[in-house]
Amino acid sequence: MLFVVLCGYIKIGVKNVYADDEIPNGFVLVTFDGEYEMLDEDGFGLAFPEGVITLGTGPIPEEYVKDLGYSARSKPNIMIGGVHGSYIGFDANTVGDVYSAGLFFSGKGGVLTAYSKTGVVLDVSEAPCCEVVFTHKLFVESVTQPIYVLVISPVNRGDIFVFDDLFFVPQSVSCIMDVPKYLQIDPLWKDDKYGANWWNERDGDRTIGYEGCALTSAAMVLSYYGGIQNGSNVNPDVLNDWLKNQPIGYVGGSVNWFAVQRYANEVMNINLHYRGRDRRDDDLLRNRLCSGEPMILELSGHFVVARGNVDRSWLINDPLDRSHVLSSNYGNWYKSTRRFSANATSRTREVSAYLIIASDADVVFSVTFPSGEVFEATGVGGIEVEMPEDGFYRVGFGDEVEPELANIYLAGEGYGSHVFSHTVEASLIAGFNFNSALNDPVEVLLKSKDVFLPYVVR
Repeated sequence: MLFVVLCGYIKIGVKNVYADDEIPNGFVLVTFDGEYEMLDEDGFGLAFPEGVITLGTGPIPEEYVKDLGYSARSKPNIMIGGVHGSYIGFDANTVGDVYSAGLFFSGKGGVLTAYSKTGVVLDVSEAPCCEVVFTHKLFVESVTQPIYVLVISPVNRGDIFVFDDLFFVPQSVSCIMDVPKYLQIDPLWKDDKYGANWWNERDGDRTIGYEGCALTSAAMVLSYYGGIQNGSNVNPDVLNDWLKNQPIGYVGGSVNWFAVQRYANEVMNINLHYRGRDRRDDDLLRNRLCSGEPMILELSGHFVVARGNVDRSWLINDPLDRSHVLSSNYGNWYKSTRRFSANATSRTREVSAYLIIASDADVVFSVTFPSGEVFEATGVGGIEVEMPEDGFYRVGFGDEVEPELANIYLAGEGYGSHVFSHTVEASLIAGFNFNSALNDPVEVLLKSKDVFLPYVVR
């Protein structure tokens, strides 16, 4: 099983990290910063992918909000209210029934009112009047009827008010896990060098903040299981430092998932097993989430952690904090999953060998497998193979790189968890044999005058 991994080089501003006591666990969060559909020409009727509809209000960037004397709770947008108030509704086809909701209000006092479909007031929450309050949490809930609409009103008619970060629990949300949330862009570690030393020394941008999405996702999953088993946790910077000091904690910029398992077992002293990668399968993902296993999702150049179901999408912890639901910003698409499990046995296959093929040249190189299949990758990612097949692997570069300017790195976990690694000058390598019967299954075949040159099959 083969997969090529690239982690996003996305440079964005840092958002605030929400405290657990501010937004209860299990709520869907709408920051108003992602995608939305305009329902009217004036732009004051908006539909958000999380199943939220707003009327009489619209998003404005933070720099304009500051002119009003307010600031966004999370960046970059904030919602400005209408003179007579604003309305929030829920798309029943997306979220089902909603019984509790809240938001953060700024202004000279405001009121959040929840109404039933027949116009009955279900609950009211008020902000202090009449001095300006900033990001004051308003929260309403119903124990009888579902909330049909929320109305946000200023205490004094005509006062300007803004709000941000709507949160609610839809009936359709299920199998929610309280997975600790870490951001790769956290100032505490975003500038730390990421990956193997030869990798991060070549480019100053190779930091946790720019490339550490897989690392941060792994730290979240380990901290989730650690919290359950013995109260332990690990921050991304601590895990990053440990991986960098292992023989093959990283291979270039690729996380060695078996090394992550070793950290869990040997350092955190928790029972955890890496169960490998699976292609996209919504039913399988849903079943594993409902079995209490958070899943690492591989997107296009990015990794996130799925922690629950929300109708036809997934609640996620995003290391870049761009979204809390996969359908927002990420098009509800994922390429594959990576699974860690506390179960000692598994009904699915056991991953007992793992091979990473990487290069320190940021160019395309190719690997021809024993089956004849050809895979290409750039040096910024690499090619990862679970359960590699025995036989000859041919490695080659295109015309854009001089072979003597590059090294090839072959590393992984052999059968019986034996760690192996090889560093070979590209000018010397024509390929290698893989033999699963050996502790070190890689036999490097050096090029001579009588052996073919490396090449790329197009």
